[in-house]
Amino acid sequence: MSSDTAPEEITIRLPSYLAKWLKEFAKDLAMTPDQLLANILNYYYEAWRKGFEKHMVETSASSSHEHRVERAIATTLVEAIIEGNDKLKKQKWLIESFLKWSTENNVKIEEVSSEHFKKFLEEYIAKRNIKRSSLYTYRRALRLFIEELKKNL
Repeated sequence: MSSDTAPEEITIRLPSYLAKWLKEFAKDLAMTPDQLLANILNYYYEAWRKGFEKHMVETSASSSHEHRVERAIATTLVEAIIEGNDKLKKQKWLIESFLKWSTENNVKIEEVSSEHFKKFLEEYIAKRNIKRSSLYTYRRALRLFIEELKKNL
């Protein structure tokens, strides 16, 4: 038996008329008073749990909507920054890859550091044959992009 369903004894005080009714009604249902109370309480527990879970789903859906709105605003800002800088236009694909990587790795833009660039680029070059000079260019482009983005936040 799991610890959640294992019986646990508690003592409750009831007015005498309720105690009398509980004993009689439980007997009529071929149950013990504690079984009857457990059934009654379980009914209310399940109703509460369903309401709680519904609230959690609604909260999650609203935060998901907020996340989509934030993402759309961020995308617009990113596009504006890239289009406004000739150096970044050439590295748009790299910046988009980095942003996707940072989202997947739960890295917030305001927290981006050179360590994040390093980790991203290590993963990126592991899949490709890239020259050292290109790596330096990529790191410089990412740094420039993040500086511009932070100015606009």
